[in-house]
Amino acid sequence: SIEDREEKSYQRFLSRLKERENASNNPQVHRDSEGHLTYGWGHKLTEEELNRYKEGDEVGEKVREEALRRDSIRAWEAAKSQAQELKLGNSNFVEHLGAVNYQLGTNWNQEHVKTWEHLKRGNWGEAANEATRSKWYEQTPVRVEDFQSGIIELRDIPNAPLP
Repeated sequence: SIEDREEKSYQRFLSRLKERENASNNPQVHRDSEGHLTYGWGHKLTEEELNRYKEGDEVGEKVREEALRRDSIRAWEAAKSQAQELKLGNSNFVEHLGAVNYQLGTNWNQEHVKTWEHLKRGNWGEAANEATRSKWYEQTPVRVEDFQSGIIELRDIPNAPLP
């Protein structure tokens, strides 16, 4: 069923996400590479949490798990919407888009305009190359390379079923 396919795709996305977020559910509030306070699997503290926690504080497992659930669902829903906007039905690419949305935020395509424009035009090679010419690549090249591999796969199977 469509629901089963989507759930499997979401679970693959979540597994990949945990792997890329340093494979740890860090209980300590710490600064990420951008200087933002985070905990768990790369959860950026909200305004409310900034009032509650300071660097070095420990965050309970239940709170970390809930943050991952909320953040990953937000990223997943944004990825599905972006795939629809791109008119792409490749579920593996949605998983890659989900990871981008999780790391960069759901408005990443407004910041990485050239990459997004190439994707909208179906210029897969140019979209992949443009991602390399970014601050994002300088900070986390492995994440960009993951995204590039998803883009390159589009040349072969652009219209696999949407999750």
